[in-house]
Amino acid sequence: MINRLICLLFFYSLSAGAAGEVYKCSGHGEIILSDKPCSEDMKSEIIKLPLIIEKEPQQFDDQAYYKRMVTERRLREIDFEIGEKQNTIIRNIEKMNQEISELQKESDQLGQNKLNALWQQNIGLRMHAISSKYHTENTALNERVLSLQKERSTLAQ
Repeated sequence: MINRLICLLFFYSLSAGAAGEVYKCSGHGEIILSDKPCSEDMKSEIIKLPLIIEKEPQQFDDQAYYKRMVTERRLREIDFEIGEKQNTIIRNIEKMNQEISELQKESDQLGQNKLNALWQQNIGLRMHAISSKYHTENTALNERVLSLQKERSTLAQ
């Protein structure tokens, strides 16, 4: 019975929309809530209802939300791509160092005669070619990273 009373008070206060009074009428084994005074044969109690201020619903801007979601997604994509490019640069440097190290070992094993001098010159040219190859690739990757970082800072504002 008390739960029913509480529910009735709650819903009645919601429907009222503003501060008001509710009459709690008890008698004949029942409790009645009313916006009108109780009949004379029932016990009457006045319950004050709180003031409920209805807020105007906030406008949901679908376009702004969509734009924000697209921007956040692009920022995540940029971060991922920057990470990939930086990891590729690191792997390229490791590969270059490994290839040059192998050529250096090969050069160290050669003796000091004319044929070996030509072979060492060939090894030197191969080292230069390897270095140029990775330098060119890493330069392009670095330029892409800088471009992505610039785009990211523009989007993040």
